[in-house]
Amino acid sequence: MRTLLFFVLIGLLTGCVSIRSSVKPGAVPEFKRILVVTKMYDPPRGYEQRYLNVFPKEYEVCVVGITPLSFNPDSLVNAELTYCKSDVMLIIRLDQEGVVSYNNIGGVAHNTSTPSRYLAEMKSGATGQPFWKAQLSGSVAGVIPPRIVVKQLLKDGILKGKMPPQTVIR
Repeated sequence: MRTLLFFVLIGLLTGCVSIRSSVKPGAVPEFKRILVVTKMYDPPRGYEQRYLNVFPKEYEVCVVGITPLSFNPDSLVNAELTYCKSDVMLIIRLDQEGVVSYNNIGGVAHNTSTPSRYLAEMKSGATGQPFWKAQLSGSVAGVIPPRIVVKQLLKDGILKGKMPPQTVIR
C-alpha cells in the first residue's frame, strides 16, 4: 500500500502532462471573450474557477462546470454564452478516467497505472465550428491544471499576450 501511495504522490507532484494539439488552418477567429466549459464526472471543488485567473489580461473569461448531475447542460451553456457575450468556447472534458492497479503476485508488488485523458476543444460561439483541438494526458488522480491548457493555447497561436504570474494561495 505504501508503494502505491508513493507512486500516486510522485505522479501528482511531478504533474507530467502530455499534450497533442491541432489547429484548423485559417479558421481561428478574432475574439476577446471566452466561455470555459468543463465537463467532468467529479471535478475538484472550484476547478472551473481556476480558469478565471490564468488567461492573458486581454481576454474576458466566464466559466461553467457541467457534471452528470447537471440538468439541461446545453441550455446552461447557451445561457452562459449569451450572458457573458462570449465569442468562443473552450470545452474541456474527461475522456478516460485514470486507473491505478496494485497486484501482489508471489510476494512481488506490481503497480500499473493508466493516466487520465482529457479532450479540449475551442470553437466559435456563433457557428459552433471548432478551430482548435487537443488531447491531454496527465496524472492518474488529478485534473489537468488550467495553466497547462492556456500555455498550449499560447504556444499554438490561439491566444495572444502573456499569462499572469502564478499566485500561491495560503
